[in-house]
Amino acid sequence: LHAVLDAQEEERQRVVSEWHDQLGKRLFRMLQDFRGCQEFVLQHAPEGRERFANLASEIDSIAALVRQFADELLPPVLEDFGFVAAVREYVAGLQEHEPFEVVMQADNDDPPLSTQTSRKLFRITQEALLNVQKHAKAQHVQIALTFEQSGVSLMIKDDGQGFNRAAFTPGHYGLLYMREQAAACGGRFSVQSEQGQGTEVRVELPLEED
Repeated sequence: LHAVLDAQEEERQRVVSEWHDQLGKRLFRMLQDFRGCQEFVLQHAPEGRERFANLASEIDSIAALVRQFADELLPPVLEDFGFVAAVREYVAGLQEHEPFEVVMQADNDDPPLSTQTSRKLFRITQEALLNVQKHAKAQHVQIALTFEQSGVSLMIKDDGQGFNRAAFTPGHYGLLYMREQAAACGGRFSVQSEQGQGTEVRVELPLEED
């Protein structure tokens, strides 16, 4: 299973690279050419201004959607600026369209996490927040990151409806996914939840350098 998780990350990286090279650049060139044509046409047919504006807005939306998909697969900020910056950006994106409030507490500087550990910790965060979106019906979510010499600790806690940990729903493998991501880095994963009492996810991972 750990090998499968690593293979998934490699495939995500390949897909994002191809999207950037093949789709993102072409969309950018198309938009630039479109704006050039728009200026020329409007000089001769100003009545088409609204239609051209709508088309330009649609192209912008498609480009933004491509960037969003790529960021979901492998956020560039995670590779360039580290785990903390990536989570902050991800949370900011959630706040634009989700009804619950997210409060994040974290050190300003990243610890010396290996690339593998950063990616797995980010995947755990993604999965935990996805569970909140789909199931929790929460109003508030708290994320706390603590860095020590021995390792990094992550807590994600919501005030939602919680669930019965003894019951297993077929097709729902989010907790297993998070547990295996932590185990693949030699870490520990735990979850506390009761009906009507919210859910708390905790992860502890050792610090490693590339």
